[in-house]
Amino acid sequence: MKIGIFVTEALYDQRRKNTISGHVQVPIQTANILCQNGHNVTIITNEAPEGYGVPEFTDDDIDLSTVSSIHGHWKDDNIDKINSLKMISNLKNIINSGNFDKIHFFGSHRVAYLLSVLDLLGVDAESHMTFTIYPGRTKLPSMLEKQLLKRIDIVSSLTEYTAQQVPRNAIDIMQPGIIKNVRSATASRAPFDNFVLFWRNADWVNGGDICRTAYSALVEEYPEIDFVYATRPNVEFEQEIKKDAENHSNIHVLTYPYEEALTIEDLVVSATVVVLPFRRLSINPQFAVLESMAAGTPVITTPVESNVDIIQHKENGYLVPPSANDVTEAITWALNHTKQMMDIGEQAEQSINKRWNWDTYEESLMTHYE
Repeated sequence: MKIGIFVTEALYDQRRKNTISGHVQVPIQTANILCQNGHNVTIITNEAPEGYGVPEFTDDDIDLSTVSSIHGHWKDDNIDKINSLKMISNLKNIINSGNFDKIHFFGSHRVAYLLSVLDLLGVDAESHMTFTIYPGRTKLPSMLEKQLLKRIDIVSSLTEYTAQQVPRNAIDIMQPGIIKNVRSATASRAPFDNFVLFWRNADWVNGGDICRTAYSALVEEYPEIDFVYATRPNVEFEQEIKKDAENHSNIHVLTYPYEEALTIEDLVVSATVVVLPFRRLSINPQFAVLESMAAGTPVITTPVESNVDIIQHKENGYLVPPSANDVTEAITWALNHTKQMMDIGEQAEQSINKRWNWDTYEESLMTHYE
């Protein structure tokens, strides 16, 4: 069977091999699984700057086709109408000329609308949409939204939470595994012994300000604990957290790419506790949560969106509202109850291995490709 897998912006700077977003990991691994099961697979994604390519875990037998970006510039948030029309035209031509049997799109409601429009334009291939995220409300009238989604042959989601948001019946839930091999990381490379770790872009959505307030409240009470940010450069609260690090010897800011061959896996597997105070998620499931739990590291996070599908409070994780006071209290509890947190970390690893793995994902996926 000839299959086209579409995902936006799947090409990455080949010098930055450890920054693959979850929204790209799942479709690429889906392509790998289909290819390994004997299918002819092409990844379709947006054009990228020179020096960008598919993630290194992509199977060598998978083909690549690119289409115009909907943005005026690479990684620009603004949607360009002319480029959007070009992308639709590119997709239609690639799919029809490629004689695909199935096209499988990954993304949000906007990607689903794109798939529906292609069907309206006469694309002759069975359609499959996997939602990695879906807002509670969209700007389209409810009836129009439902009619567009009806044009898609197969609809699936990665979590129960997302499935409940999509206004359509008969949605398969296919829970993915993770790509990062966190358990093979080298804890000895981490430059700290006993530390709390925040490892997302330090911005409002990810609760960077919440974490900053919590760290500031605890840093003097726990001088033997290091409070660590691992983040990318040029983020919203970068200057503030760097100033905190200048004022306190046990607050540290690590900016990617890290020095001395250090990886995020090294940090996650050796942290005492990971703190992820999300206000909302960029993907469901949030891979930072899955990866931290898979490392056997206890996680403090918030009960937003699919986090409640993954974590049972004080069993395999710790759930608190996204507020500085609640996160501060949770970190305090974690630092004062090390045995309980170790047990939570062990339960976290077991639950991820059991429920969120590529074997069960493949079983669900292949029911649509036999």
